Amino acid sequence: MNDSQLTLFDIELGEVADLREWSERMIPAIWTAPWDCAGGIQKGAVLSGWQCPACRVVEPNAYLLDNNHGIDPERPGREDRLTRCLRMELRESTADDRRAQQLSAVSLPQNRAKSEKPSHAEWRRESRYGKAAATGQPG
Repeated sequence: MNDSQLTLFDIELGEVADLREWSERMIPAIWTAPWDCAGGIQKGAVLSGWQCPACRVVEPNAYLLDNNHGIDPERPGREDRLTRCLRMELRESTADDRRAQQLSAVSLPQNRAKSEKPSHAEWRRESRYGKAAATGQPG
């Protein structure tokens, strides 16, 4: 056997080292139940939970940390999740959707200036069904 070849023991040792390094980055935290929860947990009960290293939200257990943030404290995962979790990505995409909806509400056809050309979809609606159907106003 070559000295540069990895043995099964070396691979397992590397996995143990990765797990230990990952576990050291996880932040145990105290979680207080905000209301009566599943499993008979009463409002105000204090549990040992986990804090997301990216957004600092505390979850009551490892399952919810993995489900809501994409980080499992007991299984090494993606390094980028330590700085930007699923919850942060979801909130950012939701904010982008809201911004897009607000912008589209401002640029509705009835708010369009007379000099602007209609979009292709508006032009087709106007030509197929008449201007009243395209604007939603009675003819």
